[in-house]
Amino acid sequence: MGNVSFDKSNEWYASASLFVNTSLPKADGLPNAFIQAWYNGAVVLSLYHDPNGWITKERLGFCANDDFDALVANTIELMNNPAELKQMSDLCRAFAYETFAREEIVQSYSDIFFNKCH
Repeated sequence: MGNVSFDKSNEWYASASLFVNTSLPKADGLPNAFIQAWYNGAVVLSLYHDPNGWITKERLGFCANDDFDALVANTIELMNNPAELKQMSDLCRAFAYETFAREEIVQSYSDIFFNKCH
């Protein structure tokens, strides 16, 4: 696919059912890519990384914990189970909006940025 500009990245997440992450362990804290995927209902399949344990605890996808065969098996399982994938997709959207877009969180960031810039 090559390089995808940030402006176009949301289009890819919006059209995806799954987002597969193979970043090395401890390469990311909470990847922005996970948040974008969840907002768009794309279930995250991660080879190594489960920030805050959310993928597992909240059923936002699957973390393979360095087991490539398990990652492949879970990918195939979800692709063959559209009802489960839809349920997880709905959980992803709800989690993203509740965790990252609540009015008080947005207002806090707005206040911080406004006060720092003026």
